[in-house]
Amino acid sequence: MVLKHRDYLSFSALKQFFDCEESAAVGFKRESKAFLEGQVFEAAVTGTLEQFLAEDEERKKLIYKRDGMLRAEFEKAIAAANRLRNDDNIMTIIENCDFQVKLEGEICGIPFVGYVDMKDRRTGDCYDFKYVRDFRNIWNDLDRYYESWIRGNHYDWQAAIYHHLGGGHQHIIAATKETVPDVGFWQFNDDYLKDEMVLVGTLAREFMGVLNGERKPFRCEKCDYCKQTKELLIPDLIG
Repeated sequence: MVLKHRDYLSFSALKQFFDCEESAAVGFKRESKAFLEGQVFEAAVTGTLEQFLAEDEERKKLIYKRDGMLRAEFEKAIAAANRLRNDDNIMTIIENCDFQVKLEGEICGIPFVGYVDMKDRRTGDCYDFKYVRDFRNIWNDLDRYYESWIRGNHYDWQAAIYHHLGGGHQHIIAATKETVPDVGFWQFNDDYLKDEMVLVGTLAREFMGVLNGERKPFRCEKCDYCKQTKELLIPDLIG
């Protein structure tokens, strides 16, 4: 197997590596409608939706139906974004921020790059938007317990990386995909993020070790990549 060369790592690559080492190592990309919903949500919150749609005509075809009406899932995303835009505190934060700010540096000697959704021009504080199913706890199948949706999606790793790369205090601004969207606003404790960097650094070194051929990557046998590349060599025993 030829591994995909990487000049740098990112949160998304690290998260994919944790979920399935081989799919991350070969650079497998999975198209996700949920990802596009999140992009529409973020653009609507920040008031840049028109610019976002103008950047890619193919994107419009995915978001709008042939009759020119928004598809239901994107209409819901925009409605959730408007719920946040009706909050004066959130709007004040948005007005003081730059959007999609690049952060770069090294973690354990490994180059990392990230793009934070918003960064305050005065304080350096960072804000990341999340558009999620709900705020309920998520089952951790590995450790066998329920944990917060923030930890379950490893957003604490993302915040730790951004904090390490020069961001100030790290925040999440989120809304849910429920019929009546819930909204939330969180700030990470700086000391907690420093502790999370220990795990981030360990994963980053493991990832680079795989890319450098020091060991073979593990397969999860659950993701789309593993399903597409599965070989039926030995039958599973029944009974």
